[in-house]
Amino acid sequence: GVCDKSGRELLPPVYKELQRHDDYYLVVNMNGWFGIRGLHNEEILPCKYSSISDFEYTYRKSPYFDLWSNKKQGAFDPKLKRMVVPCIYDRLDFYESMNIFKVKKDNFWGVLDKDGRELLPCNRYTELKLHDIPRNGGYCEVKVGEKVGVIDSTFKEVVPCIYDGILHCHDLKDYHICDIEKDDKNGVYDIVKQKEVVPCVYSDIMADDITKGKCFFVRRPGNSPSQPEKMGVFDPQTLSEVLPCGKYAYLKNLDPEKKTVVVCKGMDFTYNEDNDKFIIHKQGKWGVYDLTKKKEIIPCRYDMIKQEEDGVYAFNKGCVVENLDDYQGNGVYIKGGKWGYIDAMCNEVVAPQYDMVNPFKDGLAQVKKDGVTSFLEHPL
Repeated sequence: GVCDKSGRELLPPVYKELQRHDDYYLVVNMNGWFGIRGLHNEEILPCKYSSISDFEYTYRKSPYFDLWSNKKQGAFDPKLKRMVVPCIYDRLDFYESMNIFKVKKDNFWGVLDKDGRELLPCNRYTELKLHDIPRNGGYCEVKVGEKVGVIDSTFKEVVPCIYDGILHCHDLKDYHICDIEKDDKNGVYDIVKQKEVVPCVYSDIMADDITKGKCFFVRRPGNSPSQPEKMGVFDPQTLSEVLPCGKYAYLKNLDPEKKTVVVCKGMDFTYNEDNDKFIIHKQGKWGVYDLTKKKEIIPCRYDMIKQEEDGVYAFNKGCVVENLDDYQGNGVYIKGGKWGYIDAMCNEVVAPQYDMVNPFKDGLAQVKKDGVTSFLEHPL
């Protein structure tokens, strides 16, 4: 029981357990049922619940008590002295930041407002990630069975639940697009247009790349795990391939400003999953493709070539490609050969004789020949 400082009895000593919660007491009678009584022994809730506790999902206590009765969960407001949510749900969580209840019934999730009114019925979603709404700018993932979609803060479904995966929901706040995955292929969905603006045909496309506004590499899956993926270049302005996937064997050194890319014809290679390595079966020839003109401005006839720098292109004669680092065009490892330079008309302005060359800067390029580093004057 409870008495005040003067020894006056407030609650008689008839309860098996008693715990103070602000201006109320959680009590358990001798039969093991929970109830709530006020400081002056007035009954707030009768002792008929199997469990009563705080909703402790935030740093602060919620204004409600969490009740269980007949293995069903509900919520009680002690200030208004009324049941806000009846004990009919299999699971109930309170989200103080949004002032809503997340409830589960018959394996489906729904949402109630702070007064217990239904905002989203428990009849569709098997998973509901409401905790993501504040940090994702008002959006969260939902599931229907194993398929994923997105709802907004009004609980409207903005991306249909037909996808295997959703990435970067936070992009929806600023750009209205997000990554989608279906059958191990990726695409992009626009919630304003309410459709896939990029179909799920790619291995690696990302909405974040589209928001940057510059051309980028994309890949389509090969016919088998060992077969090369088909590389292309995607234009975020037109939401289409400006250089179709598979037109060239391999691409590297994309320059989004100049809209040019180094391309390779004729190279034959496979990917070995066991040792994570590309195996080169046949060497190819390299050139430079102009994405605006939609043609090769340097034909594919060189053993290796670099992007244009200061009006000239460094090219290699006699080298072989030993390995490819990835499908992002970042790592092409070569061995042997000699480097020289050509101009934009493919005229050889410096014969291939160097073991290493660097871009020209202020009319000079650092080069290496027979182990000796020197500077080469610009040939034009």
